[in-house]
Amino acid sequence: MKHGKTLLLMVLLLSLVACSQQVFDSSPDPAENSKQTANKKSDSPSHLRLAVVGDLMMHDTQIQAGKQVDGSYNYDSFFKEVKPWFKQADLVVGNLETTLPGESKPYSGYPLFRAPDAYGQALREAGFDLVSTANNHSMDAGEEGVVRTYRKLKKLGIEPVGTSPGPEPQEPVLVKRNGINLSFSAYTYGTNGIPLPKGKEYLVNHIQTEKIKEDIRKSKAKGADYIAVMLHFGLEYQREPNAEQKRVVKEVLESGADVVLGGHPHVLQPMEYPKQNGREKFVIYSLGNFVSDQVKPYTNDGVILYLDLLKKHKEKTQLKKVSYIPTYVHKFREGGTRQFTVIPINKGSEGVKTPSYPSLAERDLKRAWKDTTTLMNRYDEFPVFSQQEDKHKR
Repeated sequence: MKHGKTLLLMVLLLSLVACSQQVFDSSPDPAENSKQTANKKSDSPSHLRLAVVGDLMMHDTQIQAGKQVDGSYNYDSFFKEVKPWFKQADLVVGNLETTLPGESKPYSGYPLFRAPDAYGQALREAGFDLVSTANNHSMDAGEEGVVRTYRKLKKLGIEPVGTSPGPEPQEPVLVKRNGINLSFSAYTYGTNGIPLPKGKEYLVNHIQTEKIKEDIRKSKAKGADYIAVMLHFGLEYQREPNAEQKRVVKEVLESGADVVLGGHPHVLQPMEYPKQNGREKFVIYSLGNFVSDQVKPYTNDGVILYLDLLKKHKEKTQLKKVSYIPTYVHKFREGGTRQFTVIPINKGSEGVKTPSYPSLAERDLKRAWKDTTTLMNRYDEFPVFSQQEDKHKR
């Protein structure tokens, strides 16, 4: 009888542990789960901060920058200065403008971007949660590259948005965090003339109005209360959106999207608060490059864009605040190899404040700060993000 009681107690304890694990698995960590539970009990507002960046590229020189003595690769240094800024957010999003085809194809930069898996690992280490994989370089390693890139990212814990390994097109990616349900979907204007295999159009989402409308409908049906659409469009190296970009954005917002995140020009384009049916929405026409080895004007300038969301009890999630921090791709030589580090530019009362690198010219940072802040405020006013803000008291 004594043994029977002991066995019963063990079963009960195991059941409690299993139930706890299921609860914890529904959120990023136990602390996050506890916060959500507290919010539900008190009906207090829910807060969520997104950090969004532009193109994560991999030119030949960047590939070589990560090569180690033993032949392996490591790219953590690209993001070591911005990693603390990513930690200010609950979700980090970017545009992966390369493929991860494995060793089946040679690594290469432009015009066919094929990067080592270590690049994906560096993105995960930096803090990325989602990346758009729908862009004009999605097919650079063929059908196998699309599929492997998708699966490798999933294995790393990064959600690919805009491509599918088949046999069906990707549904919008739904993310529940801090009591807020978000939807992400991504689309590109094309794939540089590399055709999708016949019958496998599901591999890469293209910008098709009806497809986008249907995905927005699906997102709402699944309970999404904030919908983000990522569009790869526009003209390269142009710092103003063209008429076609504005037309597509208008249609997407009218279809029910709350925010449009643009890319492809490789330079920043302005952002604004357009109104749809009396409700303020948000668009940034191009997030520019976040890291690359392009040399044309403004291609080293980027931003970390912060979107602060607020959801009050039984109300629709609202965009409470948009802010940003300018960034600059610092390129320098170390050990005979060209190296890259993304520098966050923080301007205080004493001028531009940045990490100390012997070869980092202050004039370049001042120029990037001025050009970026001027452009970002061309249509509407947006504050520069303050790292001192407590993300749990916003």
